[in-house]
Amino acid sequence: MISFTLDLKVIKSLLFFFLLGCVLRIIPDLIAYPYPVGYDIINYYIPLADKLNTIFQNDSFQFYPYLLYTFKSFIPLNPQGLMISLSSITYGLFSVSIYLLLKGLNLKPALLMTLFILFQISALRTTWDLQKDILALSFTFLIFYFILKDRNTYYHKNKIIYFGLIISLVILTIFTDTMISFLLILSLSIYFIIKKDKKYII
Repeated sequence: MISFTLDLKVIKSLLFFFLLGCVLRIIPDLIAYPYPVGYDIINYYIPLADKLNTIFQNDSFQFYPYLLYTFKSFIPLNPQGLMISLSSITYGLFSVSIYLLLKGLNLKPALLMTLFILFQISALRTTWDLQKDILALSFTFLIFYFILKDRNTYYHKNKIIYFGLIISLVILTIFTDTMISFLLILSLSIYFIIKKDKKYII
C-alpha cells in the first residue's frame, strides 16, 4: 500500500512537470502567433516538417525527421502547428528527465530544483531553437537516471531491463544530435572504465 502511494505520488509529479514544460514552451508561440518563434524553427524545422519525404533521402540516419513524420501521420496540422506541438511535448519530456535525474540522485529539493531549471532563460531560449539538442539532452538525462537505477538494484531482471533501456536511449541520442552524443559517449566511457563495469564498457 505504501509502495503504491509512493508510485502514485511520483506519477503525479511526472505528469505535473510534463504539463508544466508543455505550457512553458507553448506560451511564446501563442503570444507571437501567427509568427513562429526561434531562428532555427523558422529556417530549419518548419521547412523540415514541410518536406519530410525528400529529407529522408538525404538524412536517412537522423531520428528527428522520423519523429516529425510520425507526428504528422497522426496529427493533421500544418508545418508550423506541428512544430509548436512537438516543441511543447519535447520540453515536457525535458522537464520529466530533469526531475527523474534529480530524484535518482536522492536530492531532497528535487521538485524546487527542477522548477528553477525550467524557468531559466537559457533553457527556455534553447528550446525556442535547438529542438534536437533538447531531445538529445532529455535522452541523456534519462540514461543517467537509468544508470543510477541499475546500480541500485539487485534484481537480475531489473538490471536487464535497465540495460536495454540505456542502450536504446544511447542509440537514439546518437541518431538525434552529434555533439551531445559525442559528449555522452565520452563521459559514459570514462565513468564505466573508472567503475570497471565490463558489461557497459563492451
